[in-house]
Amino acid sequence: MAHLNNTVSSYAKKLQFSLGDGPSSNIIFPHEGPSDKVRGYVRIPAFVKNLEEYGYTIVRQARFSPELVRAVRMGISPPYEEKSVTGLTILDKSGGALYERIPRDRIYSNFEEIPDDVINILLFIENRELLTPTDEHKNPVLEWDRMAKAGAKYVGKKFGMPIPVEGGSTLATQLEKYQHSEGGRTGSVKEKIRQITSASLKVYRTGRDTTVARREIVTDYINTMPLASAAGYGEVYGLGEGLWAWFGADIKDVSNALRIKNDSPERAEAFKKVMTLFSSVKAPSFYLIKDREALMQRVDYFADLLMKEKEFDLQFHDLLKTTSVKFRSGRIDMPLSPFAERKAPNAIRYYLLNTLDLPDFYDLDRLDLTVKSTLDADIQKKVMLMLKQLTDRKYVESAGLTGDRMLKHGDPKNLIYSFLLYEKTPSGNALLVQADNLDKPFDINEGVKLDLGSTAKLRTLAHYLQIISDTYEEMSAQSPETLNNNPLFNKDPISKWMTQQFIERPGLTLEDILESAMGRKFSASPAEVFFTGGGEHTFVNFNKADNHLTMPVSEGIRDSVNLVFIRLMREIVYYHVARLDFDAKAVLAEHNHPLRKDLLKQIADKESHVFLSRFANEYRGLTLDQSVKKLFGSRNTSARHLSILFYAINPFASPNELAKWLRERRPEVPDLTEGTIMMLAKKYGGARLNLSDYGYLLSRHPLELWTIGYLAANPGADWKKLLNDSADAREQTGAWLLQTRH
Repeated sequence: MAHLNNTVSSYAKKLQFSLGDGPSSNIIFPHEGPSDKVRGYVRIPAFVKNLEEYGYTIVRQARFSPELVRAVRMGISPPYEEKSVTGLTILDKSGGALYERIPRDRIYSNFEEIPDDVINILLFIENRELLTPTDEHKNPVLEWDRMAKAGAKYVGKKFGMPIPVEGGSTLATQLEKYQHSEGGRTGSVKEKIRQITSASLKVYRTGRDTTVARREIVTDYINTMPLASAAGYGEVYGLGEGLWAWFGADIKDVSNALRIKNDSPERAEAFKKVMTLFSSVKAPSFYLIKDREALMQRVDYFADLLMKEKEFDLQFHDLLKTTSVKFRSGRIDMPLSPFAERKAPNAIRYYLLNTLDLPDFYDLDRLDLTVKSTLDADIQKKVMLMLKQLTDRKYVESAGLTGDRMLKHGDPKNLIYSFLLYEKTPSGNALLVQADNLDKPFDINEGVKLDLGSTAKLRTLAHYLQIISDTYEEMSAQSPETLNNNPLFNKDPISKWMTQQFIERPGLTLEDILESAMGRKFSASPAEVFFTGGGEHTFVNFNKADNHLTMPVSEGIRDSVNLVFIRLMREIVYYHVARLDFDAKAVLAEHNHPLRKDLLKQIADKESHVFLSRFANEYRGLTLDQSVKKLFGSRNTSARHLSILFYAINPFASPNELAKWLRERRPEVPDLTEGTIMMLAKKYGGARLNLSDYGYLLSRHPLELWTIGYLAANPGADWKKLLNDSADAREQTGAWLLQTRH
């Protein structure tokens, strides 16, 4: 036996891995196993593919030794120190935890933290010889007498004898089974051999002495044993989670009660709760959910055996038998922080859901995943505090926020604030803070479209001052006489005003003209109809007291007066029209003007560039299925919609190709008969419909459909190639503009 242990130990040392830069060609991922699925290890290849489509790259990855590659291909689990608990962790920019799903307060960090009673109960029920101080080189995975007994009963059962079958699994083998065997079960003798081999290699991975490994087995088992699923909580793993989920008890309180070696009711209750959970492990769903009476009979059975083996005295035994444990009733209400405090991490979690293509937060939160974000938790907390204070009338008054047009009237609690802060970095703008004070799941920053009128004024002002600066450069090189006789400077109000300034103020500097431009006065009267790109419109001011005033631009921006900026915008339009190289009035007035058609084509093409750029950015890097999902969103996509999209991308495809496309994307639809396929192909295929028709039928821009198809066929195409190849599509899209009686 010693020789066998030495052989296993020597072989285990060869099963090594190391981290290397970039992707690894010497790595194999698991295909099954409850823990491997829950923690996301099985889906790593799919996750990597999704992340690469979003522009991520593998920086470092494990390299298996040749021996480890061969072992894993034979079904052996890699021998490494596995985590007791895992879960999603989101870190802020400094490495602090912004969101953490790992229940660190419900586990034992090491063997020394575990009370003796907990260890004794577990070993008595499951693996009595595990910590027996005999040979430090002993393999804790194998107990030959236990295996022989289990084997004899198994054979007897096969011969029809009325013998209950018992498992011969040690704690080490059970760990391997419920973590890495398909369904957490032993389906065959071959699978049992795989479990024993994998568990043995893990035990000997650090050397022949298994003393520490045996203690690790106890700790890992206590922290990870499966304990069914609790309503409102989900799957329960480990003693700490089990105590909380099934009894509402805290593992620290239970441990403290067990460390006091007396016959108190507190110790008896704690002891029985631990016994109850350990007694349920053989069939947790049956015992904890379906038949708790059978579970308590099993607990009493082990209590009798423990007294018989003199693990405790008769007095404690009687106290234990009369002590009842109270299970939680109903659904567990998980303690949650206010919605407003969860907006930033939840935004990241939503991003992860889409990026990793996961169905819900439950699956996401159980992944062994750590995410480093650009958010600053400290600033986030300060901003959240400020937003909360802004709803307090006393704070609003103390901060001097009760002035005119501020928070003088009304209840500040009814105001909803949102805040975004970005930091400029060499790699781009990084999000530092994302917050709002709406204590509901809806995220203002993510889900609201805001009409930012005052920022439009700011953009208009910047444009206006840029015009002043550019025109100053043009005029400063000319004499007053030339300026006065130059027709370019006499067509629009801005140029006329600047010409007058240059004539009246020799030596005028750029700073002088910019200051004077801010002093130009405009009427704030709303009593005028303005012709805009959307037709004739009238506008109003926020403050009716401004309606009869004429004020400089500087006051208009300070007080956010709408009509001042409406008139300023009109002058900006006149400025640009005056600098066109054709007569705009003539083109608009004369329906058959030779430039009219060319200008409409230019407008349509320019607009198509904008849409094409937007769609290229939205769909670049996505697979065709991801693009389809993005196009249609979460709504149930009909065969009709999918057919329209298919023929928009492949107008001359055959009915058989349509059938293949539909069945790949809607395999659950039973009515995709040959007749239905032919009807859809006849209705939407062929040359009868064009790109604009398909866009109309799907209520989407035609170029969006074209971009999806093009990028699916040409995923590596750059912007220049995409733009060049889209010429026909852009022409089709803009053709409607030329089909007019006018």
